[in-house]
Amino acid sequence: MSCPKDPSNLSAWLDGELDVPESNEIERHLARCSSCSGLVEELREMGSAIGVELPPDPGFVVRFRERRDAVSIAPWWTWRQLALRLVPVALGALLLAWLAVSSARPGADLQTLEVEALGNPTSFDPDAPLAAEPVLSIALGPFPEEVP
Repeated sequence: MSCPKDPSNLSAWLDGELDVPESNEIERHLARCSSCSGLVEELREMGSAIGVELPPDPGFVVRFRERRDAVSIAPWWTWRQLALRLVPVALGALLLAWLAVSSARPGADLQTLEVEALGNPTSFDPDAPLAAEPVLSIALGPFPEEVP
């Protein structure tokens, strides 16, 4: 038999973390509900099996919530600090990109660069075998005929 009431606050009741009205409501419920009473007994047995009895700290939940709320405001500040740390990296990347663009040879088009890569343009024969340069032989080879 299970109880339709949510048993998640039974552990908080055992630890003394609930205020007086909530605690009184749970005690009244435990007097009527055998399922929740059994669950409380299991929780007590589990605590005694662990062997550590800690006194409840009634201010823990309040302190935890205050700390959580204080930390939840910080993400915008964290992102701002991260952005400020990355500014030198971004400036360095922009400088490298500018140097790469500015050091490119003006007027060097693609065809000129291809001819330079292939060697002397006067001795270049497109029909000669390019065994030493397999990539060039693939790139400069004839297109395969289409199969219908």
